Amino acid sequence: MLTKHGFFHVLEAANEDETLQAIKQEKKPVFILIQQDVLDGELIEILSKRKNFIVIGQPDQPQTVNLAARLGVKHILNFPFSSLILLDKISAIAQ
Repeated sequence: MLTKHGFFHVLEAANEDETLQAIKQEKKPVFILIQQDVLDGELIEILSKRKNFIVIGQPDQPQTVNLAARLGVKHILNFPFSSLILLDKISAIAQ
């Protein structure tokens, strides 16, 4: 879906280790869309220094709210969501 809307360099990571590896290897700024249940340790530390990410979570899970508070997250996207809402959130961050 993202490549259809002009995001041509999309990386996917299945877990925290792959996410860390992708972030560390990328030379240019990386926008991150991450599911809240994979956040821990070093990844939280890296993300707390960035503002170019969206956390995806379940609206009924307090972990999502607690994580947002710890990281200073301004953009949380709760399941279920549409591709248009995701694109709007990405556009808001990119500006």
